[in-house]
Amino acid sequence: MRVKLYDIFGDNYIIAVASLAKGSRRLKDEIEISDEEVENVSNIAYQIAKAKEDSIQKRTKKRVMLLPMSGNDKKPFQSVLKCFNIPPDSNLSEILEKITPEEKKCEKVSALSFIKPELYEFGRYPGYVGNRKNDIKIEPSYVMLSVVGWTLTRLGVAPFSRGKRVGIHLFPQDIDYSFIVIPNLLKGIDYIPGFQPLTAFTLWLTYKMVSTNAIIDQSRMYVISDAGGMSTASVVSGYSIGVKKILENKIFYESISYMLRDIAADALNPDSSTRSFSIKVSNLIYEVLMGSKRREELLYISNRELNSLINSNISENDKKIYKYAAIVSKKIYSS
Repeated sequence: MRVKLYDIFGDNYIIAVASLAKGSRRLKDEIEISDEEVENVSNIAYQIAKAKEDSIQKRTKKRVMLLPMSGNDKKPFQSVLKCFNIPPDSNLSEILEKITPEEKKCEKVSALSFIKPELYEFGRYPGYVGNRKNDIKIEPSYVMLSVVGWTLTRLGVAPFSRGKRVGIHLFPQDIDYSFIVIPNLLKGIDYIPGFQPLTAFTLWLTYKMVSTNAIIDQSRMYVISDAGGMSTASVVSGYSIGVKKILENKIFYESISYMLRDIAADALNPDSSTRSFSIKVSNLIYEVLMGSKRREELLYISNRELNSLINSNISENDKKIYKYAAIVSKKIYSS
């Protein structure tokens, strides 16, 4: 099948699907994916969604719909489901299970907000007073493949501010078959401690990539404020993430790599009492691994901070992060 691209955020989801589908290619403003591969990739997404739903349902005893939507999204989405002969009360895994590559001759629908989070419902146009509605019409097949792509790129949710949580998505730079390992990475992530600072997040994500054997050298991460109620989805921030350079040091393959993971996670945790120290160390570790700071500086700071706490009254649990930093710094220095 061929899927038209619309030069909107949803194209990222289509490209992610194509990156997991063998033989996919870009043709100007379209992506070509074989029918067989559409079914294969949709099945992978189904398995991921089903595992998440089962886990949440076991914990909460409630049926869940993982795909967040605003009130304005529901009508066009119901039209898409009707086009594919999918019951309107289906959850995400049930939708993914029924996706087929066959052509559907249905009317275009308004783009759901998770497909266009970079655009508001209303925009200002030169020559007009006030606002005019910015409505993008897309094919139902584009919506359904975007649902597949959403499932395959969703790392999870992370704390943001004042109790708010945001969605974290990881995308390939373009059609990139190395992205085929993303399902393994998703299965290895049960929570995300945070996403700021980016240095700590990159270290934490690199650990996850190595531990799940799912290394993606170059990717783009987007932080999304999910749709819900009257609120539409919106892009909070976006980053390019590269792990190839920092993997030149073998620290992530050492038995103590979990210590580096815990330091990074502590730096990402907004409620941690040792967060300021972990941020300082995470920044230094990242810069040393990238080659912009000297190893001696990292070793000096980590050991100085640990020695200053030897006779202090802080808890042993808090001291653990300082000890981890000293051990990791020494290993990086000697490697």
